[in-house]
Amino acid sequence: MIDLNKGLTGKKIQQNVKAVMAGVMVYKETILLAEDEESVRKLIKEVLEADGYRVVEAADGEEAVNKFMENKDRIDILLLDIVMPKMSGREVYERIKKIKPDIKLLMASGYPADFISQKGILEEGLNFIAKPMSPPKLLKKMREVLDK
Repeated sequence: MIDLNKGLTGKKIQQNVKAVMAGVMVYKETILLAEDEESVRKLIKEVLEADGYRVVEAADGEEAVNKFMENKDRIDILLLDIVMPKMSGREVYERIKKIKPDIKLLMASGYPADFISQKGILEEGLNFIAKPMSPPKLLKKMREVLDK
């Protein structure tokens, strides 16, 4: 096992990580990320981009639909917060699905999946990930949905 941090600080660590990551598979998919909490959105974006994904950001449901319309030929999957201002994640998905019926979807929420299902917000069969999520869990779930 290689200790990436041994005797390294700051820029040296980043260079070492980049060297190790050069041998790792880089994905080419583009994700539309809609999350109203800026700090959460920025963190998720960093995790996804570090793994090689391209990310288009939106801060609310309305912006998500607009960003999709601007980039519809590039976007492979939607990562949508379920509860957002202006339009819910489900409403965003329903609108986008009319334009691109085969769009892949991963819904996220701080509420448990069973609670969301009971409220009729998340229909059975839709892909879901609970927040907070660890980077490995997010990346694994993203790959599962994309590879379906």
